Amino acid sequence: MENICKLRRIFSVVYRLERDIKKRFGITANEIMVLCLLNAIKLSAGELAKEMGVSESRMSKIIDSLEKNKYITREISKEDKRKMLFSITQKGKIKVKEFAESNIEVPDVDIEKISNLIC
Repeated sequence: MENICKLRRIFSVVYRLERDIKKRFGITANEIMVLCLLNAIKLSAGELAKEMGVSESRMSKIIDSLEKNKYITREISKEDKRKMLFSITQKGKIKVKEFAESNIEVPDVDIEKISNLIC
């Protein structure tokens, strides 16, 4: 039972952090993480989903939102015409910089301890 309580507290902290990010920056935590990934390299939707640990359908919704707000663009891969690659726009880079320079408090998390909470 103690592990369940610890896990609930972790989810509570994550929820508050996500809410604060959305309020301060106008985008979700998942969206800012995708922008951070794309800040370094172009990636496909599948690669983004794998890197983020989310389903491809969830990633599709994140991508749609980022495209709608002009934070990312898509282009066909030169190497594989069947593959769509996503890249960050200048507006997206500004959002990443704004987030990086903010004083938002992201708590340190001991991943090893969290993994021990799972029954």
